[in-house]
Amino acid sequence: MKTFNTLVNETRIFHTIYDGYKTLNPRLQAEIMQYKREHPESLPGSNHGCWRGLFKSQHEEQLLHLILSVLNEWSKFYFGDKKMEAVIKYWFNVNDPGSYNMLHHHVMSGAILSGVYYIQAEDTGNLHLGTINQWTRQVKPPLPFHDLVDHKPRDGELMLFPSHLLHDVGPNNSVRHRINMAFNVEFPKETP
Repeated sequence: MKTFNTLVNETRIFHTIYDGYKTLNPRLQAEIMQYKREHPESLPGSNHGCWRGLFKSQHEEQLLHLILSVLNEWSKFYFGDKKMEAVIKYWFNVNDPGSYNMLHHHVMSGAILSGVYYIQAEDTGNLHLGTINQWTRQVKPPLPFHDLVDHKPRDGELMLFPSHLLHDVGPNNSVRHRINMAFNVEFPKETP
């Protein structure tokens, strides 16, 4: 008798630490906080205590290069050498101390992948990721993948994950703002 092994639900999260974050992040932080002072109204749908701003960063080229480097690793893993055209849309988040981000996903935006680049995030709340089955505790131990991913972010880290993953961010129990850039990736043409 031969046993077959078929993959049903394994989700990979791609992440990296950007080598140049110690130079880039203070510049981004200053740019974001200046824009926030000039435009204090948050985008619609923001969580309480979280400001969201949508503007073209002076550092866009560097940020897009970083996203594309991780996106290329994702693409190589799943599709080999096939080239894919991607559209990246980003925005910035500033969470006040005590605030948090409610459970959500990015599917309704039309995105296939989503991600975050951490500008000032250490000790400001963990990112929790999981499928609906994990969030509702339908996957029981000792089965593999029964737990949510509980990720402690690091400054300069970029994470890329499927947009259907439900995620939230725990309370910012620090005295600093949590500052990051979130993004969505769309593929205007069908993936190979």
